[in-house]
Amino acid sequence: MSIEKEKIYPKATMRNLTHFKSEDYSVPLMLSEFIDNSIASWEGSKKNEDISGLEIKITLTKFSQQLNNGNIIDKYSVEIRDNAGGMNESNMRNSAELYDAGEKGDNDLNQHGIGMKSACFWLGDDVTIYSKNEFETKMNVLELNSSVRKDTDELYWDYSSQEFDNSKI
Repeated sequence: MSIEKEKIYPKATMRNLTHFKSEDYSVPLMLSEFIDNSIASWEGSKKNEDISGLEIKITLTKFSQQLNNGNIIDKYSVEIRDNAGGMNESNMRNSAELYDAGEKGDNDLNQHGIGMKSACFWLGDDVTIYSKNEFETKMNVLELNSSVRKDTDELYWDYSSQEFDNSKI
């Protein structure tokens, strides 16, 4: 079965995201961005529940990849699972955008809208985000493969939704 993908064009260029690779970040700082998103999601969807019920599982896998020129580089795969409620289709589409503090509240946990994206691109070239809102039956998927694009290329994310089988998790 073929999955139909839709392109989302945020108000940014590839350079807006790929420059994060050269920043002086650390793995713990980047992982904290994902934790921040889980907390914000919990607070947004489960306001009446105690935050101590939030569960976050992070799996960070480091592996080596041989390039065409024979050089070997380290790469990372990050998997974050939580019970925070997930992103519905609208939230997933909005997560592709960049924001500034003026567009969101100064006290908003995710006020700048670049944490997840900066973490993704600091850790690697290609990003696939899966999220399923607890009230939906489809998995939302957002993909950006910067390894096959130049900084000057137009920026777009591929969005799709797929049937999801809860019995497989």
